[in-house]
Amino acid sequence: MSTPFSRPRARTLVLVAGLISVLSALLVPFAPVNQDKATFSWPVEGSAQPVQLLLYPYQPASLDATFSCATVAEAARRGAERTVVLSTTPDTEEGRGDGLVVETAGSALTISNRGRLLHREQVDAQRTACSWRISSTSTGTTVTLDGRRVAGVDSDARPHVLGVFSTVDGAVRDLDGLSVRVVADTRFQTSPSVWKYGLMALSVIALAVALLALRRADRERGLPVRRLLPERFWRPRAPDYVVGGTVLGWAVIGSLTVDDGYILTMIRAREATGFVGNYYRWFNAPEAPFGYFYELYYALTRISDSLLWMRLPAVGLAITAWLLLSRLVLPRLGGAFARSRWVPWGAAAVFLAWWLPYNNGIRPEPFIVVGTLGVFCAVERVLATRRLLPLAFGVLVAVAAVGITPTGVIAFLPMLVAPRRLLAVLRERSDLRWMPLLSVVAASGLFGLLLMFYDQTFSAVMEATRSRSAIGPSLTWDTEFERYARLLNPIFDEGSLTRRVPVLMLLASLALVSSILLRHKRIHGVATGPAVRLLSVTVLSLGAIAFTPTKWTHHFGAFAGLGVAVVVLGMWALSTPAFRSTRARAAAVCCLMVAFALALSSPNRWWLISAPDGPWTTELPNVFGIQLNTALLVVGVLVALAAVTQAAWRVAHRRPERPTWLPSPALIMVIGCAASVVLQVGTFVVVTEARTNTYSLAKQNVRSVLAQDCGLASALKVEPTPERGILTPLPGEAGRGDVGPFAVNGGYDPEHGPPYLFDKPSTGVPVWGSLVDGDRTTGTATTGWYRVDESLRRGNAPLVLSVAGRLHGGNEIALEFGATSGEEVRPRGRMPVDSPLDGPQWRDVRIDVREAVADADAVRVVATDSSVGAGGWLAFSPPKAPVLVPMPDVVPSTDATIIDWPVAALFPCNRPAALRLGTVEMPHFRIGPAGGYDQLTGMSYSAQGGGPFAPVNALATQQPLPTYLVNDWQREAAVVYRIVPTQHLGLPEAEVHREQVSGIGGPGRLNTPGTDDPMG
Repeated sequence: MSTPFSRPRARTLVLVAGLISVLSALLVPFAPVNQDKATFSWPVEGSAQPVQLLLYPYQPASLDATFSCATVAEAARRGAERTVVLSTTPDTEEGRGDGLVVETAGSALTISNRGRLLHREQVDAQRTACSWRISSTSTGTTVTLDGRRVAGVDSDARPHVLGVFSTVDGAVRDLDGLSVRVVADTRFQTSPSVWKYGLMALSVIALAVALLALRRADRERGLPVRRLLPERFWRPRAPDYVVGGTVLGWAVIGSLTVDDGYILTMIRAREATGFVGNYYRWFNAPEAPFGYFYELYYALTRISDSLLWMRLPAVGLAITAWLLLSRLVLPRLGGAFARSRWVPWGAAAVFLAWWLPYNNGIRPEPFIVVGTLGVFCAVERVLATRRLLPLAFGVLVAVAAVGITPTGVIAFLPMLVAPRRLLAVLRERSDLRWMPLLSVVAASGLFGLLLMFYDQTFSAVMEATRSRSAIGPSLTWDTEFERYARLLNPIFDEGSLTRRVPVLMLLASLALVSSILLRHKRIHGVATGPAVRLLSVTVLSLGAIAFTPTKWTHHFGAFAGLGVAVVVLGMWALSTPAFRSTRARAAAVCCLMVAFALALSSPNRWWLISAPDGPWTTELPNVFGIQLNTALLVVGVLVALAAVTQAAWRVAHRRPERPTWLPSPALIMVIGCAASVVLQVGTFVVVTEARTNTYSLAKQNVRSVLAQDCGLASALKVEPTPERGILTPLPGEAGRGDVGPFAVNGGYDPEHGPPYLFDKPSTGVPVWGSLVDGDRTTGTATTGWYRVDESLRRGNAPLVLSVAGRLHGGNEIALEFGATSGEEVRPRGRMPVDSPLDGPQWRDVRIDVREAVADADAVRVVATDSSVGAGGWLAFSPPKAPVLVPMPDVVPSTDATIIDWPVAALFPCNRPAALRLGTVEMPHFRIGPAGGYDQLTGMSYSAQGGGPFAPVNALATQQPLPTYLVNDWQREAAVVYRIVPTQHLGLPEAEVHREQVSGIGGPGRLNTPGTDDPMG
């Protein structure tokens, strides 16, 4: 029993603790942080040799360069010869347009910056006792002579810095006063200061006190006490075993999600950067204010960063979401849901049909699923118990969801669909009054600031957000149709069959259930209030994601909670008396058939190499050549026509309505979702079984538990010297054969060849081509016989032929096999060579010849050009048996490597090139995706996208190394590139120290070339 003083005391405690939490949380974004600052100096140990310094972002926080008049005078005395005193970019046209350049030509000194002349004057050879200084910051760039300003720009004109380049070393003896000091932009490489830690701790403690006081106030109010969890919540049921077992099994064999590699590399890169940045674009700006959940995954990588280990949080979240859905949300919709035997099975089918294609990886949507379910349960508990503590916890969960991803805003929506009832509950609490209530709710909401700014400052987050918006994508709400267009486009992996099923079932359920409620005001066996709130939240959520800046279909994964509840509600509604008439049931069946037909209008497509050669992965689902989408559409139309005909006949003959000939729409929905689950699981079981002797995701995951495994790298072999491996001509066959009108060491488009080092005098390896007389040359070329290498016979490598031009439309290339008998070669068979693409580019055709060479030991190439149309030529190389080396022997796991994001999850052992102290580590190799997926990686190499490796391309070239997947030789699973610097460059001296900086202000803007850079 409460005392007369207990309620005022609780009210005061809620108010004071809430206000303390609010004020301290508001100060957290502006609190000082500890920033690692790096200064790089040149010359190095008295040598003015060029050095590399790949700044990222490309401009420094500040730059200070000095040189003496004596150095300039000595350089000028060299006459007309041009001398680069110093430059921050290579001496190329593009480099001169981006960097700071100080040079002499004849007797003229020229200082230019970003392609614009700052100062030019004639050098006085007698004047040596003076010094020049160039300073550049975000506020301006100035040129001074003995402290007197002679030129400058009073705006942000900081040069790009790729290093310090100079030609004075060895040419000029007097280097006194020559120096460059670069302070890198490390604004994001910060950690909380003692002040920030203190404010966060104070806010959390005060919030905990306020919540405890609120809990006491709830109890003293005398409100009914209910169990937090219903009885038998933890008691497993048969559907629980199915859901749990399927999710666990899917973690082992299931598909990659699109961003697994992207996010995993961001987390792995944190070791070097000290914060979770975007890594692949946006200047590696931190993910804040939506980044704290990455820290949870980073903690997991301290144990292992294997794909299976990183999937465990998604497994735990799936089980949590299922328990909330089956134990709390569905029973809240009505007692019939709790008593029904088929509802849990239907819910399990829908849940798995939604979870498996969307939420198997390390994207944030699984967290949002649990968050939205948790907030919905909290709001329903407030309405049922009149207690306020669940409301405060609901706000906490909602802000935690928003702090993960912009899609998390949907977690707030359950609070917006019952405003009058929630306000009524608040008005009833006269014991607390408005100010204490507002303070504790505000404290719960502002807890999100701690998650959003835990290690970044307000100014850093605002600049990161501005830069991301400027670079894009930053799509507006009126382009939301693009999300659905991608879902319904069979070209994209995002529009695969299995991704369509749950979303289309949701839209169909929303339409069907809403029509019943609008017409009948209620659904038999359903609690109208919670059902209406559930529908309202889902509709608002579909509208809310229109305001997210991107329009990818993987955001639909956030609906695997409340969206599943809506579909289950739709199933229940379809089984009620409202759909017992022939007209209503036929309309529902027709609607579902159209929805499933639309879902089946896309292949069973999966990301990258998740399910190669799986059923229907490259074609529409069909049985005996009959496309299932067409079959279902025809069934739907026939059902509609039959229903109309029967209805007309019944009216004409005054017969009672008997819809029993129609199947139950609810059963169709359950079977459809269950079939989607069976197709997904079955696909990966079949693929895993079929690929026991080569790479599969399941093998990678299992081996990561049993032993050290390097994923796809363990199954790849690389051809480090592609010009080797050319088959040896049989004795006397070298130079023999009849190549007809084909040119030797020519006959191809010179802009696209030759392949590797062929056609070079140093190799002595020829190529042949028919591009001799324009496109009019026709004829046949037959090479001499080559000895079949033993590796081809054993199946340790495929036979490889490099081809260019057209291989169709009258042109063809074939391999002829033979068996030697003394000096004679007897034909043993012929195999056509096919390349799916025609074009002037050289490409390798890989051919498995194990069966063909079983009784043959010689091979030759026969090429026929019968095409006289435009581009009708063809060219080819001698056959070869590539000399293959295991990928880890070519690309050591310790070497800095660019691992492009589409394939990054498949190479857990390779070390991503570090982005540290505002610089990019020069990588030795690049691992990229094969095929069309390579087009997705351009942002990492584009300065316009804030890509980290744009500077690398300015100082190095990429040499592709053919890559082969063991026992699946024809499949190009990934591509390895050797990164070759254009010149040997040293490294500058570095000085690193930690400094406490304010949460307000910073070293200027992140200027994106071609986007928002004031200099262009």
